[in-house]
Amino acid sequence: MKRICLVVADATRARILTYQRAQEPDGPHEQLQEHADLIDPQRRERPTELFSDGSGGNHAAPRATSYDDHRDAHLLEMDTVFAKEIAAATAKLVADHGYQQLVVLASSRMIGPLRTTLEPLKRTVEITDFQRDYTRLPLHELRERLVDLAVLPPRIAAPM
Repeated sequence: MKRICLVVADATRARILTYQRAQEPDGPHEQLQEHADLIDPQRRERPTELFSDGSGGNHAAPRATSYDDHRDAHLLEMDTVFAKEIAAATAKLVADHGYQQLVVLASSRMIGPLRTTLEPLKRTVEITDFQRDYTRLPLHELRERLVDLAVLPPRIAAPM
């Protein structure tokens, strides 16, 4: 039996899935199932809704001079908070169902925060990660990409 827990995430959305493939008397059976679809509503807002444009106020420097308004640090903090939420949901699923393999597919923005927050799981689970943004793919297309990455075995051919 092959059993894998999967996390597919970007900065606004995370999908937690499981894959199981078992050999039954009538042949192999497999199932790719989505267990959670987490959303970070703050990251779905436009930058103009998150931050002021900086044009107000009395800045002594001319407009051509740039200043650091800490937007990147704020976005990283938001991503870290969301990564902690993803890690908590993943840890619960892994513990409740005894998964020993975790595959993480995350956008370039989320791969770092997820690696950090999932680190404690490495004591009990083998973690493999890929920098890929597959959050918007339907399940059948996601499965094909996972086969291309050699994460999942090729689809079982239906008997004729």
